[in-house]
Amino acid sequence: MFFNFKIIENYKFTDKKHTNASIMSLILGVISLASIVLATFLPYFKNAASTERYGMVCFLSVLMAIAGIVLAIMGKLQKASYSFFSKAGLVINIVVMLIAVSIIYIGAFL
Repeated sequence: MFFNFKIIENYKFTDKKHTNASIMSLILGVISLASIVLATFLPYFKNAASTERYGMVCFLSVLMAIAGIVLAIMGKLQKASYSFFSKAGLVINIVVMLIAVSIIYIGAFL
């Protein structure tokens, strides 16, 4: 009976939080990845040629990826915040940019 241990409940040991810019970066990355993949593979599965509509979707995906990269960097630079969403958003948006560059390269040189 010398020790009186209390169970610690609902204590917050850090003031860190996920930033809105990081979360928005991840959301933009997922949307742009899904749209560029669909715009790339839908004409292939339909056995049809790509139209201007699919090209515009790819262009908008690149714009969303650029905005996502900027938001991920802004979220990473904020102090006292978690960086998971900013790192994940940065990776996904860079993957979208690599897909777009590879589509342009394939279309121009092959």
